[in-house]
Amino acid sequence: MRGISLIIIFLIITQASHLGFSQGSELSLFNNKADKFWHSNLDSAFYYAERANELSKSSNDIAEVCRAKANMGIMAYTKGKYKKAILFYDSALALAKNNHLIHVQFSLLKSTALRNQSNYKQAIGFLQNEIKEFTNEDPDYLKLNRTLLSLYVELGRINEAQEIINSIEQLNSKAPFAELTNYYMIKMKYYGRISDFKKSDSLANKLLSLFDSTNNKLDKSSVLLQLGSNAMEISNFDTSFYFLKEAKSINESIGYNYGIAETNRLIGSLYSYLNDFQTAAEFLYKALQVFEKNQNRNEVQKVYYELGWIYYSRELYKKAEEYLRKSINISEEIGNLDYLGKAYNALGNVYYELNDYEESLNNYLKSSKFRSESKDLIGYAASKFNAAIVYDEIGMDEKAIEIYLETYLIDKQLNNQLGMAIGEYYLARFYLENDSLNKAIQYIDKAVEKLDALKIKNEQLEAYSIASDIYEETGNLKKANFYLRSYLKLKEAVFLEEEKSTIDKLEAKYKLDSYEQQIKILNLEKENAQNELNLRENTIANQQMLIYISIAVFILLVLLLYITLRFLKIRSKTNKKLTKLNKEISEKQEEIISQSEELQAANEQIKQFNLKLEQKVLERTNELVQAQKDLDLFFYKASHDFRGPLTTFMGISQVAKMSISNTEALELFKRVEKTAKKLDKMVRKLQFISLLNAQDINTLSKEDIQTEEVFSKIKKDVQSTSRGSNIEINCKTNTDKISFYQEHLEIMIEVLVENAITFNNSPVPVIDLEISISEKSLVIKVKDNGNGIHQAEYSQIFEMFHRNSAESKGNGLGLFLLKRLVTYLNGDIKLSSEIGEGTEFTLIFPYN
Repeated sequence: MRGISLIIIFLIITQASHLGFSQGSELSLFNNKADKFWHSNLDSAFYYAERANELSKSSNDIAEVCRAKANMGIMAYTKGKYKKAILFYDSALALAKNNHLIHVQFSLLKSTALRNQSNYKQAIGFLQNEIKEFTNEDPDYLKLNRTLLSLYVELGRINEAQEIINSIEQLNSKAPFAELTNYYMIKMKYYGRISDFKKSDSLANKLLSLFDSTNNKLDKSSVLLQLGSNAMEISNFDTSFYFLKEAKSINESIGYNYGIAETNRLIGSLYSYLNDFQTAAEFLYKALQVFEKNQNRNEVQKVYYELGWIYYSRELYKKAEEYLRKSINISEEIGNLDYLGKAYNALGNVYYELNDYEESLNNYLKSSKFRSESKDLIGYAASKFNAAIVYDEIGMDEKAIEIYLETYLIDKQLNNQLGMAIGEYYLARFYLENDSLNKAIQYIDKAVEKLDALKIKNEQLEAYSIASDIYEETGNLKKANFYLRSYLKLKEAVFLEEEKSTIDKLEAKYKLDSYEQQIKILNLEKENAQNELNLRENTIANQQMLIYISIAVFILLVLLLYITLRFLKIRSKTNKKLTKLNKEISEKQEEIISQSEELQAANEQIKQFNLKLEQKVLERTNELVQAQKDLDLFFYKASHDFRGPLTTFMGISQVAKMSISNTEALELFKRVEKTAKKLDKMVRKLQFISLLNAQDINTLSKEDIQTEEVFSKIKKDVQSTSRGSNIEINCKTNTDKISFYQEHLEIMIEVLVENAITFNNSPVPVIDLEISISEKSLVIKVKDNGNGIHQAEYSQIFEMFHRNSAESKGNGLGLFLLKRLVTYLNGDIKLSSEIGEGTEFTLIFPYN
């Protein structure tokens, strides 16, 4: 199914290049080149996708930018990075929708990535919602339904798949074959799923011709894998391996790891058919390694199922149970009804061989349930029939005969001749054991007639043996003897065929090994040819380099000769000029000496001037330092004096609120009190800033601070705010107390908590406060779910009076004071923020 995903991607992105997009720009050119190489040369496709992505960052062509994002998504998808692919697809989808562009192609790309993440339910739901937006006459309706069909086929949900085929078959018939390659790829898989190999092969051969003509290597390999699988199902092992070998060669040539792994999985199944379980397991484990790395969970569970059958065939029942249960667990997660039915039925066989009939019966019934849900009536009948065998084995005759008859009727309804024949001879044996000889004869005669027509020898042997026992019991020794002779004759023929089959399998295995050896030899030849080609290219490059060097040397010699001649000519003229100049120089020399004495005197004056200037600078610097100290002292005293009236002001407001009953006056006093508190906080911050300039940290003393007291004070302060009742504050610590500067600590936390409340538009602001000691450091973290800070503003928010916008509620002092405090205490600040998600400040201080 991965092959179907890739052809869907190829056709989606190819169609996107023709849906009204600009074709003239350089960005469009790179997008087109990436589209061209996705299915023939992945390295080239990656190169052009990356170039297009770089150009898209400065392009105004929205349609081409969307295509560039989609191509980056395809690159990530091809490398197995599905989450990254979905991010690119979502980006392209959102951009296209916002600009009212055609966007369904990006929806399809996203669904394929969800599928390969094994998010089948999410992918199906996503596509079903998209389909609702279109009518069945819209081309996008067909595209979405085809992709949904591929999901149903992969999960074995044949009933839903058939419904989609019925609804879109007539619409698809109007389009040429070449335009519907993805649909016919899906139908090829669908026919293979329902064992109609003739139709599957017919479509595969048509697709091969098309892909050969377009050099579409990737989808050609997918078709070859389906042909190999079809041939394997009908035991045509030579043909199967031929197709698988061709597919593997293509995938290796283009470096497609998923395709190589899928080929290894099928080759492992082929060796399993040939009873070479050791080699089969080697190929399966190679495939499993790639699938697990890429998280292709549906493919992983298929390998687990194959390994389960191998261990079951080798009678290693515990190992078989382990891998079958792994397959079941993944199938339940992703909703793969097909493999749930298969795996539970196989697990029932394991428990039957272990004589654990209760567990065997339980698993057969689970299998029949899932096969019923998936409308797989043949599989349902097979699982129920196996359950009837268990009921028969444990003596529940009534239940056994009820199910035998039920499954017999289902096979009869489906005209499943083999199923009917097997049911008839089991019914005959049941009636024989329960002394209902007339019914036994009735069913065994029908079984023998059908099996003689079908010529399925192993089943014929069972029927002949039962028929001989029945007629012997009725006293019809002539017929009993006839069936006994028929049994012995057929048994001998089967024995001879089995010998021949063993020889054929050995020969097929020899051919498989030979093919493997041929592949290795071809790879070595290819490697040698590549090395020889590289050697020739290097030789040519060296020869070209030698030629270039020779030309360069010749040019240099010519230039050198020219320069030498030119130099000699100039030198002759220069000598004449020098003679004249020497005379002039001697005349000037005396003049220069006198000027030099004057310069020395001037230099002495300049030196004295510089000394005076440096003295003045030193005096001014000292004056500035003193002025700064005076200013800090004035600022501290002024802010201290200013807080007195503010405190009085807030006290008067408190008294007024208790003594005045007029609501309007009370509201006015509340606003006055709120303004006074806000102003008091700002003055306190200014006062603390001035203290930092005046105090030496070595003069401060640390105190033992109880962390719970810090938390209680912060919670109390938060509750006193206007939004306090709606604020959730979570406190966490790994220590009961710390030794630190209490006032500094409280102001830092107060600043961060205040910011977390002020810049938070969330209905329920959440603040996480943590104080911890780790690795000789004191760490304080404050995290909120607020508005967030743009990364471009990280370095600006710590500047004095900085505000993010004119509408900002802050005064621009808090984070400036925080930065000064942290620097003053030899600490460090770390900041991480995401717009709309919140901000986290981390303060780290040395702590012993």
